Amino acid sequence: MRMAFIIIETKENIQNNKNIILDILSKSLSMRLVEETNNTLIIQTDSVDKVDKEVFLGIASEIYADLRVYISSETPRFNLQTIETWFKMIPFNQTVVYTDQTILLKRIEFPINNELKKIVLKTVYEDNDLLHTIKIYLENNQNTSQASKVLYLHRNTLIQRLDKFYSRTGLDCRSFIDAFIVYAIIK
Repeated sequence: MRMAFIIIETKENIQNNKNIILDILSKSLSMRLVEETNNTLIIQTDSVDKVDKEVFLGIASEIYADLRVYISSETPRFNLQTIETWFKMIPFNQTVVYTDQTILLKRIEFPINNELKKIVLKTVYEDNDLLHTIKIYLENNQNTSQASKVLYLHRNTLIQRLDKFYSRTGLDCRSFIDAFIVYAIIK
């Protein structure tokens, strides 16, 4: 099981503000490991439940600097290297806090390649039948009755496939944001 993590990036050397950032975060976060590069702090922790976007907006105003932050889920969906690669692709203009959904929404603005599909779709990447089912479901406005007719499936079978997709990818096609991300990737 991977440990939850937070990436905090500044435009200038983070060493100037490292102690302030860590002091503020230590009040709501038990830090296991802190790694530092010129402009980035990577914090590994057991839980990110108590940390939200507002904490980082407060830190940014406290240190008078823009921050780019990624907060993983409790069980990270993506590994650290993947997120660091995506960070390099996304322009850093102002303070912004990303979660799995928001970084994926930002990432799909750039060319979608097979590597991204493999990372996001995980074990269903090569399951063409399941991906076809999901695509038809989304193209029918997430209407299970209508999609099951198009697919010549019983409605319960379609619901089971949606549940299977969710359990294997962590993306729920019944949720608008997840559905948008999935459709952009598989279309």
